[in-house]
Amino acid sequence: MANLPQTVLEAWESLPEEIRAALVTKEVSKSGGTVSSNAVSSVTKSTNSSFPSASSSSAGSQLDEGDEIYEDCADSGGRVVLRPLERAPNNVFSFEKTHVEEAVQVPRSGNKLTTTTTKTVSTGRGWRNIFSLPISYDVNVVPHGTLLNPSNPQLLHATGPTSEEYKRRFAVVDNSVDELYGDAIRAYFVAKGIELTTVIINGGEAEKRPEAVDKILDELCAYKLRRREPFLAIGGGCLLDIAGMAACLYRRGVPFVRVPTTLLSIVDASVGVKNGVDYCCPVTNDTYKNRVGSFYAPSSCLLDNSFIASQDARNISNGFGEILKLALVRSEDLFELLESHGAGLIESRFAASPSVPAGVSDRIIDLSIQIMLEELGPNLWETVLDRCVDYGKCSCLGLR
Repeated sequence: MANLPQTVLEAWESLPEEIRAALVTKEVSKSGGTVSSNAVSSVTKSTNSSFPSASSSSAGSQLDEGDEIYEDCADSGGRVVLRPLERAPNNVFSFEKTHVEEAVQVPRSGNKLTTTTTKTVSTGRGWRNIFSLPISYDVNVVPHGTLLNPSNPQLLHATGPTSEEYKRRFAVVDNSVDELYGDAIRAYFVAKGIELTTVIINGGEAEKRPEAVDKILDELCAYKLRRREPFLAIGGGCLLDIAGMAACLYRRGVPFVRVPTTLLSIVDASVGVKNGVDYCCPVTNDTYKNRVGSFYAPSSCLLDNSFIASQDARNISNGFGEILKLALVRSEDLFELLESHGAGLIESRFAASPSVPAGVSDRIIDLSIQIMLEELGPNLWETVLDRCVDYGKCSCLGLR
């Protein structure tokens, strides 16, 4: 009924209740079923192929005890009747499933054929819980080169409350980042009166393994990170994936703050909610990329494009590959900016340069992040993969 035109629904509502009851009873009796008195009054709330979610209550689709919702079972094709429970009418439902299966046999009796139809009716019951997980995280643009400046409080505020009772922070830092910025990171928190505990992780692809996650978990246990206490992850995409996996697992999930330090991680890893590590299987003797992972959002992300200056030309080109994919699929403006200024930006490492007009580098990164969020935002769990023709080799935008 939910897919019928509004005019049809209005016409149905205009019929007297006894006529509606007679029509419903007639249709149900054709299939050998029965109809309850509640079904007639709530028939306009029923649906054959869709189901209310927890978020539907915010749109005013409140359900009451006694309402019935009908759908077809995707597995058996049987009929399902769901009834909301009194204490949680938009989340918890009791259900009854009825499946009718007919078997036709044509045995021979002498020279005659006799048709026998056997009807088997199976029923089931249980409960269904529906809950829409709220996901919200900010991707914050930090003024160029100021993230580790003690005069900028963004890093401090993102990693916890500023109070006399909370004077500590925990950080997972890429070893290359620690060599370049470790002193500045520590000096920032010293200037804020914060005791910083760090664990240094090799952020290369070869070390993107469960053992790296275990190392972080060990240090978190020793640190005694509390359930609602965020920790900081600073590094490239591999480091952020490893740290995100640890955040998802530790105490069934703790907040963590991403600080990407490579062009690729700024426009890709910082945007979505994927975390994971490569898995070496001792049974097959193969290594599977990102085979073990999770969808787990950070509490926030801080973007300071000045970190790109410490990358070499090859790694900046890798980041451009991700940006180019977005440009080819979605944005003529972005493509033209890459075509005109790509070589100059690689040479200048996204720093100010006479060969690149002011604002171009920020415009490219802003466009890339916005396009990526537009693609991933409505589909964070990548359910579109189920519809891909070539599931194992899907190259859909943003889905790897």
